Amino acid sequence: MNAKAIIGVLLLLGSIGILFGSYSIGSKHGQQKVQSQWDIQKESDRVATEKLKASYEKAQAQLRAENAKVSHELAQANKQYEVELTQLRSDYSERLRSSDERAKVYQRHAESGALECRNLAVHAAKLDLSLEEGRSLVRELRATLGQRDNTIRALSQQLLNDRKLLSVSGD
Repeated sequence: MNAKAIIGVLLLLGSIGILFGSYSIGSKHGQQKVQSQWDIQKESDRVATEKLKASYEKAQAQLRAENAKVSHELAQANKQYEVELTQLRSDYSERLRSSDERAKVYQRHAESGALECRNLAVHAAKLDLSLEEGRSLVRELRATLGQRDNTIRALSQQLLNDRKLLSVSGD
């Protein structure tokens, strides 16, 4: 081969070597840059995820505390309701005894008179008993309605707490 051909081949090989070297250096630099950007994005995502998890944990802890408070208040209302019902039943029993005593009085008065008076006394005793039963039922109904209202308030508060958590989760 002649010298010019050898020089040409060497120049061609040198050019290919330079081009390959430039390509390798550029490729390596590009890979490092993309990896660096990837790492930065991943760290940013991790930090955002941690913040979101902390926010959810805080919201859930607050929800648990609020629901525990509502449950406690409902339990207290249930206890109060039971105490009130017990007192109403006791009052009713006392009124029934009083009603029985009044009925005996009516009977004694009626026995001193005619048959008509006796019938009147029996009727008056039945009316008195019915009145006391009605009073007791009205008191029990009031207590039951009060308990229902307390339960509705407690359940409504729990629903509001859940909605607050869901709205925090949705953000």
